[in-house]
Amino acid sequence: MAIYTPTGLKVRIPVEYAFGLLGRLHPRVGPFRVLKTTEGIELIPSTLALMIAVPCFALKVHFIYIGIATFIAYNIGGFFNRRGWYFIPLLVSLSTLHSYVAVFGISTVITIVIAFLLAGWQSAVAFIVGKIAGYIVCEALEFATMKKTWARWGQYLPDSFGMTASERHFFNAYRLHALRLGVTTDISLSKKELKRGKWQRAYLHFARGWPKVVARFTEQPRISEIRHGRTRRKRKGRKQAPQRPVVSKPERTIPGCHQHHQADEELRKPGGVIGGEYRGRTEQRAEMPAVGEKTAEFWNDKGVNLRSLGRYQEAIECYDKALQIDPRNADAWNSRGNSLNCLGRYHEAIECLDKALEISPRFTLAWTNKAVSLGLLGRHHEAIECLDKALQIDPRHAVAWSNRGNILQAFGRHQEAIDCYDKALKINPQLAAAWYNRGISLQAFGRHQEAIHCYDKALDIDPQYADAWNNRGNGLIALGRYQEAIDCLDRALEIDPRLALAWFNKALAEDITENRRGAARSYPNFVELASPQHADQIAYALRRLRELK
Repeated sequence: MAIYTPTGLKVRIPVEYAFGLLGRLHPRVGPFRVLKTTEGIELIPSTLALMIAVPCFALKVHFIYIGIATFIAYNIGGFFNRRGWYFIPLLVSLSTLHSYVAVFGISTVITIVIAFLLAGWQSAVAFIVGKIAGYIVCEALEFATMKKTWARWGQYLPDSFGMTASERHFFNAYRLHALRLGVTTDISLSKKELKRGKWQRAYLHFARGWPKVVARFTEQPRISEIRHGRTRRKRKGRKQAPQRPVVSKPERTIPGCHQHHQADEELRKPGGVIGGEYRGRTEQRAEMPAVGEKTAEFWNDKGVNLRSLGRYQEAIECYDKALQIDPRNADAWNSRGNSLNCLGRYHEAIECLDKALEISPRFTLAWTNKAVSLGLLGRHHEAIECLDKALQIDPRHAVAWSNRGNILQAFGRHQEAIDCYDKALKINPQLAAAWYNRGISLQAFGRHQEAIHCYDKALDIDPQYADAWNNRGNGLIALGRYQEAIDCLDRALEIDPRLALAWFNKALAEDITENRRGAARSYPNFVELASPQHADQIAYALRRLRELK
């Protein structure tokens, strides 16, 4: 029964109760801001001690007086917290800023260094002693006044509810923001306010921005419990908070390979780039050039056409025949490596691409394809080196820029990835996979509206792009536009009825909008189609199905 602030301060309040209060302030003041204010209030004694001590260091005050001043300032801050007095201008704001550098005692270490440089080691020791003594006295007084605190606040709280300093700081943080917004400062909640629909938007907003913080919450069916497979006893009449919508995996723009393959499901989705130009999912015929001309080019061209139909093994056989005729045909080695990539045979693909580059060291497409193989093997640093070589040869190679963005995205370096996608799209605005992957990186920053614009661009180029429809629906869920999201997810499922994540996201949207029948239909479809890598979502779907019954 606890929530946590971004830096790990434990507040022993049920999630629905805490976010019931935060929901009153949302969206004008987000949960993150209130929780950071809670941290700031917690640090007011330490902030006041620093504000007093640093000028003393500069003025070279005797070290005994520095220790006494630090002790007094710390206890004044503790007194302000116990009384809820925050009338000193900017005190809470300064203390909140202090919370950003107080992690792991960084601010204390910096202060000790300043003390040593300005006033000597005795002043540094006096500061430490004064602060420790102040902390001990504050904790003793906190313990002594705990019953009085409960008498003041306990009447508003649920049964079996603890009340320590951190809970009081949270309530004071809420009241400070409520006063500024003109919202009620009463911390009691009605049954209506405790209903999931009243607080879930504030909760989801915070969960998407700070999933690692939410993962620490306890006694509430949250993202963390779903991810780690934990379960809890269901309380009668209580609904679970919805799982987070799932974005489709990034699409790796692999030249010449545009069919989905199970071996590289983690790193590639249907669709792709062929020779730097995007090719949609259109039916093509594997037509042979000039019958009777059994040249290396003949077999290579036939292989390219077979590959475009997803007949990769047959394409490889054609490349082998081309290489029997001309073992130094760099195009055939490159194409053979590309088809092996599509079959998930990445080590063999690298061998072929190395031979192509041995014959033609400035073969840009071979460098790009080798980078794809390395990236799919998890050798991302080597992949970036290959892409950099390709871009040194041809700085306007859109596919190389797009694939470079994909590698950076895999590292979590989303801003750099966005920069690469921008360069790719400046060169070739019709690169649908680059628009799609740019949208994924934007969603990682919570910039859902911009991400939706990117998915729209990808869908303008290829209206049959099921993953883009799914991710567009995901972004709309994040913005609270649930009916539009369901329409997008229906479109994705119309194109690809076996797209498991679209079923899951649709079920979440239906669940949030209280469409129990729709959710009860969508969750089973997801469970039936989902792969083992979605075990967390499967567990959540099964749990919700039991509750919906």
